Amino acid sequence: MWSIIRKKIEGYLKEYGRLLVFAGPVYDFDYDGRRDKVAADKGSGSKFSDVFVVLLRCSKKGAGWIEDGTACVNAEDTRIVSYVLPHVKEDNNCLKEDEYLHDNVATIRDVERLTGLRFFSNPKKWPEKIALRLRTTFGTNF
Repeated sequence: MWSIIRKKIEGYLKEYGRLLVFAGPVYDFDYDGRRDKVAADKGSGSKFSDVFVVLLRCSKKGAGWIEDGTACVNAEDTRIVSYVLPHVKEDNNCLKEDEYLHDNVATIRDVERLTGLRFFSNPKKWPEKIALRLRTTFGTNF
């Protein structure tokens, strides 16, 4: 799984020049699309069920970032794609890499429900209308 994501990120970096990457564990062993209660138990030492990866770029190559590098100057230039990938010991995937990633694309809202994180919540960087679009649409135009 990580080799597929690493290759994808390296390709995007060559193509677009700059990229923000967010990744972390998902605890959803009952597969109901919501973070399991065990995730909140910090002392549990529980293994995770999946991994989320969120990639963010600006539509203009190598330019268009705000000074601190955390968002695009023009919020409308923000492009995202997010994945929720199974965390398994043995990868029995027989799909081509792009097909595998496409089958595991998720919305940012899916990632938020699965992790308890909140993306695009600063209205100074992402006005409400843009934040809503970014959080609820699939990033297939990345």
